Parts: sequence; C-alpha cells; structure tokens
Amino acid sequence: ATKRDSDPTGPPLYAGEELEYVIEVTNTGSATQPDNPENEFEDPIPDDTSFVEGSLMASSGAATFDAASDKVIWNGTLAPGETVTIRFRVRIGKVATGTVIADQGQTLFDADGDGSNESTRLTDDPDTPELGDPTLSPEVVRRGDPNGDGEIDLRDAIFCAEVALGLEEPTPLEEAACELVPPCDRIDARDVVRLAEVALGIKDESTFTCGGVAGGGLGLAAPSSTHGSRELRLRIVSEELLPGGRALIEISSSAALGGIQVGPQGSLSFDPQVVQIKAIRGISPLQVLAYEIDNEAGRAKFMAIALEEPRGSAIVELEVEAVGREGKSTIIKLLPDMILDPGGSAFEVEAAEGRLTIGRAMPLRVERVLSIPNPVKSGDSVRFVADGRGIKEIKVQVYDLAGRQIFASGWVAGETFEWNLMSNRGRPVANGVYLYIVTVRGFGEGELIRSKAKKLVVLR
Repeated sequence: ATKRDSDPTGPPLYAGEELEYVIEVTNTGSATQPDNPENEFEDPIPDDTSFVEGSLMASSGAATFDAASDKVIWNGTLAPGETVTIRFRVRIGKVATGTVIADQGQTLFDADGDGSNESTRLTDDPDTPELGDPTLSPEVVRRGDPNGDGEIDLRDAIFCAEVALGLEEPTPLEEAACELVPPCDRIDARDVVRLAEVALGIKDESTFTCGGVAGGGLGLAAPSSTHGSRELRLRIVSEELLPGGRALIEISSSAALGGIQVGPQGSLSFDPQVVQIKAIRGISPLQVLAYEIDNEAGRAKFMAIALEEPRGSAIVELEVEAVGREGKSTIIKLLPDMILDPGGSAFEVEAAEGRLTIGRAMPLRVERVLSIPNPVKSGDSVRFVADGRGIKEIKVQVYDLAGRQIFASGWVAGETFEWNLMSNRGRPVANGVYLYIVTVRGFGEGELIRSKAKKLVVLR
C-alpha cells in the first residue's frame, strides 16, 4: 500500500487548512483477498489533526470513519493485481510553525488462507527511497507564530516588526507566518498591529486573513485606506549640547493614538559627524517593537505601538550624544511613513524638524575609576567604569603581578568597558590578583588622564 499527501489549496501549508491523503492498496499475491471479519485497511488520524466529515471516498468496497478509535477503515475484496484507492482529508490544528504531520496506515491480509487477516504491512510513501516510510507533510505555518514556539505573543510581533523594517531576513516559513492581513504580498505595519492585537487577546486568530483559510472561510478583502494628514512633532529637549553630553529627542503625534496601532513607523535623519543616536525607547503606553540605528549613514528606523488608549500624544524618545566640536550643528529631520487608525487605514503624515547645536567643549575630569564586581568569579565578566565628565573614550590594560601585560582593550567609546576575563591570546585568565590601568581621553585636543594601577581579584 502506498500513501501520499497533498495540500488542496497549494503551498505553504497553514494550520487550520485541510491535508488530503490518497492511499492505494494493491493485492500483489496470487489469490483473492476476501472480505474477512477483520478490517482490510486501517489508518489512524494523525496527531494534532481532525477528520473532515464527508471527505472519505473509496473506489471499491466500503470505507468508513470510526470516531471511537479515530481511524479510517476499509473493508472489501481484492482480486490478484486489483487496486483500491482511498481518499480522505484531515484538518490541521493550532500546531507550531515548523510542525510536520506524520501518518502511516496498515493493510491487514490473509496470508495463509485461513479466513482471518493475521498479517499486516505498513503503508509506504512512494516519494521517498526507503520502503515502509511514513508519509510526512510539508512544514506547517501557523500565522502569527514565526518563532515556532506554538504561542502567539509580543515576541512574535517584535520579530515581524523587525522584518517589516528590514532588520531581519526571514525564512520562507517565518515570512508566511508574518503575512497576516491584506495586502498579503508583503509584511508591513498592518500585520504587526494585528499580531499585537491577537497577542494581547483583543482579537483572535480568525482575523488573520492572508494565506488560505482563515476563521473557517477565505481571506477577507483589504480594509479601505483613508488618506488624510496628521502632524508628527519633533522636539529637542536640549538644543545645545556639549561634546560627549547627551540629550533627548521627543517625537509625538498631534492627536491621541486610539487603541493599538503603529505610530509612527518611520525614520530619523541626522548628521553623524555632529551627533550619534544611542537609544530609542517608547514612553508608556507606547512600546518600541523594533529599531535600527545606523550612525555611519546618519539614519535611525523604528516601529512602535500603543498598547492601550493614550490620554494625550504618544511619545517616542531618542537619546542622542554629541560628538562634534563647538559651533557645529545638525538638522534632525523626522521622516515617518504612516500612522494607522484602529481600523487599519493608513494616514499620511507631515514631518517636523529641529536643530541641535554643539556648545563649548566640557573639560575632561575623572572623579574615580571602578571595576565591578571586584572580586570577580572566573567565567564571569567585569565592567570597568570611568566616573567623570567630558569623557570621549577609554582603554583598559591588565597586568599580572610580575608586570606582564595580560590584556589590552584598545580605545572604546564611552565611559565603560566590559571584559570577559579572556587574555589577548584568547584564553581564560587564571585566578589570582591582577593590576589594571584605565586611560581616559576627552574631547579636547591632547586631553588624556591615566589612572593609577588598581587591584583586581579573580576567584574560581
């Protein structure tokens, strides 16, 4: 007996769709197989699936579905060389993305002619080289579950947001799991919004309408897009920065964002020779799902959603650090793509811009140098901190008590450096007492401060 499966709606195979099986049972013996009291063929319904009523057919004999044993059964007579074809369908349950449905039936036959079917043989998948192989489905896609853990949560929404922003390159399965609502040929903010709504229990999976069957029917039509105009404001909290100093940029909408929606999905452009973007975060109830900072090109991309009804404008906050010299300035320009209303309609937005000016350089000053933790356990890491102001970068050197250099970091931007207790040769350092020196460089020309040698204890 051979057994094949097929996806009636075409690939990919989605959770909730039907999978069709075609079994051909052939009498390869020289005697007729009679319709004995025992069944001539049995096929258990695979795990994580359910039998589709009305789908069972056989070219001869009698095929039935036994709900008590959850099996497809066939009974009948087969002459030598005769074949019976049996077809039925199962519906795939809410399995995780990447699940493979395995199934195998068996023939029961009378090998010794005593009137009972004492012999059995498993079905074979003819599309594989091995005999007696079970029939394996393609990998199943569960919409909204790109990470394949069987759950739909905000981690999935974050991943799909990263895909929408071009920060992640999805596999074909992950891509299909993120394509949720029309337009179904790409992943965008609409998919992320709907996924977040389902993850939070506001909507259910039946509202995923891309990719074959959804909610028991075919995909719904795309929501109509209403174009309007909304202003997104950009406000620089501190317009004048000192080199090495940090300030915040607030991006807010001119109207409250109602419900769960993306606002904004867009980008920020700036002069990387003057400022660098250090972090992007959302102010409650806005949550930043994904962002990318390109400080070489002077561009930052982000996507955020409001998880509840905001009372006022929702705010995205960016932390910037000045790197230019005194007198330099840069235009910070907001380049958003769109905002979605609760119905999923896209609105065009107007961008705002502001200017950051770099003020007088702050003189370098180092109050203290720390190593945290100290002592540190072997296998952990230690963080070196230069506490002060006007610090552009630091470097760390570690020596043993004989004065041999064990590790040197090179220059690292900022006030901290984390060491994983690996030597310059790539080996873990032994337990014992070491000396470390932290050298600090300021923004002014020739500004350099070197700390005294301090002890660091490494324990097993």
